[in-house]
Amino acid sequence: MGFYTVTLFIAGFVHLLLGLFVLSKNIKSQRNRAFALFEASIVIWSIGMFMMTIASDKQMAMTGVRILHFGLFFSFGNFFYFVLTLIDDQSKRNKIICSTAYILGLLFNITDQIKSLATVSDVIFVFGSYQPVAGKAAPFFNLTFLFFVSYGVYLLYKRYQISESLLEKNRISYVFGGMFIIFISSITNILLVMGLKVYPLAHLAIIIYALIITYAIIKYRLMDISLIIQKGIIYSLLTTLVTTIWLLAIFIFEGVLHFETLYARVLTIVIIIFIFQPIREKIQLLVDKRFYREKHNLQQILKKVSSDISTTLDREDLFLLVLNVIKKVIHPQYAAIMLFDQSKGVYKPEFTFGDYDKSEVFKEDHPIVHWFNQEKRELLKEEVKENPEFNDVKEVLTNVIEKLRMIISIPIIFKEKLIGILNLGSKLSSKVYSNDELVFLSTLSSEIALALENTKLFTELKKYALELEKRAIQLQIANETKSNFLAVVSHELQTPLTVIIGYLNLFLQKTLGEYNSAQEEGLKIMMKRSERLRKLIGNILAFSKAEQREGDKLEEEVVNFKKIIEEVVSTFTQAAQGKQIILQAQIDTNFPLVRYNGKKAKEIFSKLMDNAIKFTPANSFNKVTIGLIDKGSYLQGFVEDTGIGIAAERQEKMFESFYQIDMSDKREYEGLGLGLAIVKKIIENSGGTIKVNSEKDKGSKFVFTLPKKEVI
Repeated sequence: MGFYTVTLFIAGFVHLLLGLFVLSKNIKSQRNRAFALFEASIVIWSIGMFMMTIASDKQMAMTGVRILHFGLFFSFGNFFYFVLTLIDDQSKRNKIICSTAYILGLLFNITDQIKSLATVSDVIFVFGSYQPVAGKAAPFFNLTFLFFVSYGVYLLYKRYQISESLLEKNRISYVFGGMFIIFISSITNILLVMGLKVYPLAHLAIIIYALIITYAIIKYRLMDISLIIQKGIIYSLLTTLVTTIWLLAIFIFEGVLHFETLYARVLTIVIIIFIFQPIREKIQLLVDKRFYREKHNLQQILKKVSSDISTTLDREDLFLLVLNVIKKVIHPQYAAIMLFDQSKGVYKPEFTFGDYDKSEVFKEDHPIVHWFNQEKRELLKEEVKENPEFNDVKEVLTNVIEKLRMIISIPIIFKEKLIGILNLGSKLSSKVYSNDELVFLSTLSSEIALALENTKLFTELKKYALELEKRAIQLQIANETKSNFLAVVSHELQTPLTVIIGYLNLFLQKTLGEYNSAQEEGLKIMMKRSERLRKLIGNILAFSKAEQREGDKLEEEVVNFKKIIEEVVSTFTQAAQGKQIILQAQIDTNFPLVRYNGKKAKEIFSKLMDNAIKFTPANSFNKVTIGLIDKGSYLQGFVEDTGIGIAAERQEKMFESFYQIDMSDKREYEGLGLGLAIVKKIIENSGGTIKVNSEKDKGSKFVFTLPKKEVI
C-alpha cells in the first residue's frame, strides 16, 4: 500500500469523523445536515478511489470508479446546498439551481451505467495504481462540476462583501479557502483523466480542507486565512503556467520540429526546471503586494504611532493622538476611551470623538469589565450574540451594546490590571473590522497602557518637582532671612564691642589711670574674651556674606600666592610657638603669579591654618604644613597637621555650618563651627573643590583646588 493509497484512506476516515461530529452537534440544524451530506460525498469518493488504487484487475478498478462517481456526481449539488445554508440564502432562483444540481447528479449516475455515455470509458495503470480514462460525457461533467462549484464560490464571495458580521465573514473565508484548494487541486485529477500524466492531488487537498474546517469549528474566534488563499493562488497560477508551457513545448517539439517523443519531453522538462523558480518568485511578489499591502501599511503606521506615543508625556495630548490615529486609520463612526475613576469606582468616558453617549459608565462588577478581567482580550458584538459563554448576561450586554451602538470593545491593561477600555462603533464604510485591524487595535491598546503609566509617572514627577521648587524657594527665603538676621545682629554687636575693646586698650595702656595687679589680670581676661567674641562675630559676618554672594564671581587681581603663604605662616607663628608646634611652608620659590582674589586666598589658608593649630595638641613633635602646588591647569593647596584627626563618620559633616567635633557643654575647643563652612563656600564660588583625608589620632590633611588663571 503506497503513499497515494494511504492518503486516500486517511482522507475518507477524517471526513467521515468530521461529518459525524458536525451532525451530532445539532442534527436539527439545516446547515449541519447540509455539511454532513457534502462530507458524505467526499467519503464515498475516497472509498471509490481507495478501491480503485488497490484493485488487482480492471474489473475491480471499474467497481471503484462507479462508487467514487456516486459520491462525485452528487458532490457539487451537496456543496451548493451547503453554501446556501451557510449564507442563509432563501431565494427561489438558487433553490431551483440547487435542485437542478441534484437532478444532474442523478442523471450522471444513470448514464454512467451506459458505456457509450459514461464519463469514464476505461482504466489504465499509472503512478503505481489504476486511474480512470475519460469517456464521452467527461467534458460535459467537468463543465457542470466547474459551474456549480464556481457559482457556489461566487455566492460566498458576494455574501462576504456585504456581511457586517465578522464571525460570518470568517466562516465564509474558511469555507472559501478550503474549497479553493480543492478546486485548484482537482484540476490535476481532471488532467489525468483527460490523458495527461499529471500526478493527482485532490486526495491531499481534501485532507487540508478537513483540517481547515475542523480548525474553524473548534476555534470559535476565527482568524484570517489570507495566507492559505495566497498560497493557493500562487500554486494554481504556477500550475497553470507550467502546464501551458508543457503543452506548448510538446506541441512545438513534436508537432512542429518532429522531435522524438522521449527527446521532446526531456527538453521540455529541462526548460521547465530552469524557468520554474523565476516564475514562482514573480508570482509570489505580485500576490504578496495584493494580499499584504493593507497589513504592511498597518504595521508601518503602528511602528510610527508607537514611537510618537512613547514620547508623549502629557495625558491629554496622548489620548488626542491615539483618537486621531484611530479616526484616520480605522474610520469608525465614534471612538471612546474610558478610564478608571478610583474615587467613584467606575470606568467613565474621558476622551471621545463622534456621537457617543458619555453618560454611560461601567462599574467594577459590570459584565464587560468582568469579561476583560477574566479573558483580557477584545469583545465583539457578534460574540455576545453567538457565544454561549454570554448566555447569563446576554440581555444586559446586548442592551449596553445597542445603546452605545458598539461594535468592538478593547481592554487597556497594565500589569494584569484593567486601567481603561477602548470602545468603537461601526465603520463609516459599513465594512466590518478585519483581523489585521483587530491586531492593530489590540497592540495599540497595549501601547496606550504603557504610555498612560508613563504620563502618570511624569505628572507625579512634575508635581514633585514643583513641590521641591516651592520648598527650595521657601528654604532660600528662610536662609536669606537667617543670613540677614545674623549679619544685622553681628553688626549691631560689633559696634559696641569695638568701643569696649577700645576702652580696654586705654585701661591696659594706663591712659585712664593706674590699677593694681589684680585689676590688670581682670582687664587682660576681658580683653582676651572680647577679642575672641570679635573673631566669632567676624566669622558670622563672613559666613553671611559668603551665603549671600554664593554663585557670584570673585573680584580678581594679580596674586602672589608665595607671599600670601609666607604672611599666613608669619601670622600664626606666635600661636604655633605657644603650643610648641612646628610650622612648615611648601611652595616653589618661582611659583607663578596668577589671577585670583588675594583677600579670599588669604582667608582660605588662614582659616585652615587656624583650624589645624587649634586641633593639634601642644607637643614639640607635632607640626602643621601649608603648601600650594601648580598642577598645570589648576592649583592644589593643602594644610596638613599631626593633630587629633577626625573619625570617618564625622568627616562628611566637617564642612556643614555650625558643626563642631565636640558638641557637649564641656567641649575643649572653642568656636562656632563656621570656619570650614566659609572656606568651602569661597572655594566652590571660585569653581574649586575641597576634601579632607584623616584618621583619628593621626592628623588631618585638607586638600583643595582652585582654577588657574595665568597673568598675561
